Amino acid sequence: MRLHKLIPLLCSLSFGLALLLASSPGAATPRFVDAQALGSGGDTGSGGSWGASLLLQLGLGGSFDFDGGSDDASPTLGVTPVFERRFGPNFALGGEWMFLWVKSSDSDEDRDKLWLPHLRARIAFPVYKNVEVGAMLGLGVGIYLGRDEVGGNAFVFPSYRFAFGGSYAINPAVKAFADFGYLSAAFTQEIAGKDIDTEFSTLLLSVGLMAAF
Repeated sequence: MRLHKLIPLLCSLSFGLALLLASSPGAATPRFVDAQALGSGGDTGSGGSWGASLLLQLGLGGSFDFDGGSDDASPTLGVTPVFERRFGPNFALGGEWMFLWVKSSDSDEDRDKLWLPHLRARIAFPVYKNVEVGAMLGLGVGIYLGRDEVGGNAFVFPSYRFAFGGSYAINPAVKAFADFGYLSAAFTQEIAGKDIDTEFSTLLLSVGLMAAF
């Protein structure tokens, strides 16, 4: 079994534990909501409850798993805009739209496109001055834009990703952040007259800046 196949279970358990900690009466109140969350909020009185960020992403250790086998994936490239709103000091909700370029490692063709809109939840905790750590969970659907000779376009359902991350507040309105996690997208393509169920999955590194307003 590939190591990253265990990650969804571990991530789900970790996110549930972090959510319980965030909702407990003694939960810490950070000055910021976290790497991609919103505003400076808290006791500083500056910033706002809304935020927008742009992620640059690199997927490593990916694979296309299907009935009867699997193909390793080349490193995945991506860019993702994010828009979120803070609800309380530790929690934020919002959306993201992932634009990914993927292909198998043994293909000489151009990359296929994977568009994934997600609803997302994020929690965060302060650790030192302007530094925070947190976790996010995104769920959604999407479309796989493949070449006609290998099945063409396909509807993606479900798609999800989980990540742990950290942020540093450059000033009350801008933060730099990075996170690392797991992405999965399932779809069905018709290849040689047969419906082939496929799952694309990868470990995903994201970096970027967030602006609060």
